Amino acid sequence: MTISKNNNSQLHIYLSATILINLFCLFINGYGADLGFWENWTQQLANNGYYLFNGNYPPLYIHWLYIVSKGLHYFELPIEPNDLCKFLWEFPVLVSHCLLTAIVFKNLKKFNASENQTLCIMLMTVFNPAVLIDGPVWGQVDLIPPVLALSAILINFSRYSVLMLPIFTLALLTKFQMVCFLPIVGILFFHRFKIHLIGIVLSLVTIAAVFSPFIYVHYYKEAFQHAYIDTLGQYPVITMNAANLWVLLIGNNAPDNTQFLNQVSSLLPKQLVYPKYLGMFFYAAVSLCIFVLGINSLIKTRKDQKTNQFIADTFFYSMVSAIAFFTLLPAMHERYLFPAVICALLYSSITKRYIAYALALSVASALNMLIILGINGSDIWLGLSTLVTVIFVVSLLHLFAGSNAYNFVFSISKLFFRVQFASVIVFVVAGGATFAYLIDRHSLHKPSISPNQIFLTNQPLISAKQEYGTLQFNHSVDGKPLAVGNRRFTYGLGTHAYSTIIFTLPENAVGFDVIPGIDDEVGGADVIFEVWEDNKPLWASAPYYGNEKPVTVHIDLHKGKELKLIVNSHGENSWDHADWINPIITLEPMPQK
Repeated sequence: MTISKNNNSQLHIYLSATILINLFCLFINGYGADLGFWENWTQQLANNGYYLFNGNYPPLYIHWLYIVSKGLHYFELPIEPNDLCKFLWEFPVLVSHCLLTAIVFKNLKKFNASENQTLCIMLMTVFNPAVLIDGPVWGQVDLIPPVLALSAILINFSRYSVLMLPIFTLALLTKFQMVCFLPIVGILFFHRFKIHLIGIVLSLVTIAAVFSPFIYVHYYKEAFQHAYIDTLGQYPVITMNAANLWVLLIGNNAPDNTQFLNQVSSLLPKQLVYPKYLGMFFYAAVSLCIFVLGINSLIKTRKDQKTNQFIADTFFYSMVSAIAFFTLLPAMHERYLFPAVICALLYSSITKRYIAYALALSVASALNMLIILGINGSDIWLGLSTLVTVIFVVSLLHLFAGSNAYNFVFSISKLFFRVQFASVIVFVVAGGATFAYLIDRHSLHKPSISPNQIFLTNQPLISAKQEYGTLQFNHSVDGKPLAVGNRRFTYGLGTHAYSTIIFTLPENAVGFDVIPGIDDEVGGADVIFEVWEDNKPLWASAPYYGNEKPVTVHIDLHKGKELKLIVNSHGENSWDHADWINPIITLEPMPQK
């Protein structure tokens, strides 16, 4: 396709805007931890080259850091997380964003988009909040691999299709998460089978070339181990700040050995009671469905010669696979929804429709990253997780029921907004729900007690010992309002593991009710609560990890003299701020005369 002078001028405008917005965002403070990785790795490469390099990224981006280290050394510039180093570390991201802009623009012109469609989708590409937050703001390089992977998919439909597998290999050599596109590459492998056999050879040559500096210094086995093996079990959690399906079902940062389907465990293979394996099973099932549907689409294409529809289907499958990768698999990070955003942009540029996917995914991905970048956003995880799950459900309906499912959902939305006072309804419902939530979130909740109940905090305290701070009545250990599971409480005890608190019991104590939990001032920790009566253990909890919903525990007492509350660390005791919320003693009712 040739681009006219007018189109060429438009492309230059969009590319210029891409460059300027990236450079502007570079001056926003990034994420210190990840910038610290780039600093450390650049310093390693400056000091020792590739030998003994200790970094957990595949080698392609490491080569760029090596070039940066040599440039900084040549000009005698410091290696530190300043604006200059951030600019150098992010330069491949700027190039990738420009490439994405050019690809989207070319697709729009190739598939005859209108001026309004072009403007809308191009603005969404150039000023995409997820792209800008992940790249020049955060300081991450997640844009590079999906642009490579999706470029490889596009190249399959050109005269350079032999390069599909080598370029996809480069994506895998930049970030291993690009395995989410393997089902689509598998489909396309059968599209031009003979040509891609040559591509396999070129891919092997590409791998050898990219690893060659490590091979030269006899460190290639260790480099492969760091990048592809050690990272697999690096974070043994179900989800790590990723607003996906598991946040809805279990919570954030829960260990991946948490049992989930206990009620039906006898009916399932043993592994499937754990979300870790259940998520892998679900994602494998979705990937298999995508592959089968893709092969079916390929067969129809060969019969009907509708290549454009097959191209659109291919990018739709890519988007669904990327969403499923984030939504279903364990150990997801907050940034791993990002490849789905790039898929959605390219999908909408080909179809000139379905921009709602790009918009919704961009917002969800951007908000998820902003939580970690400093916005106190744990309160929006529930809504954000719901949004991601709804997008996933709609995309699955689209996958299995065709575009009619998407059109139905979109038509219902348009039908609603034709109502004369639709925006007023949205304002009243959304505003009212938000106001009610905030009232509930920030009010101090007081329990109602019966005449035969008293607060434990009103009983004589015998002793209190803890490893950090001092026991706080009706406040957290740091002196803040008691808060567990995004709710504040008036009464309780704020302590820190390890701690032992002993109270005198009234003579006729027959029950104890309490809400144990990690205080929201730290969010994530890991402790075990215990309750003893007269040096006899009555109850011990499973590990608490933070962000649990407040649940009252009832424990029977036996008219003892002392009640001992113990908080044990489960692992290290850093940030183990534990609360005993609403500790209430139930007294035996007095006999009626």
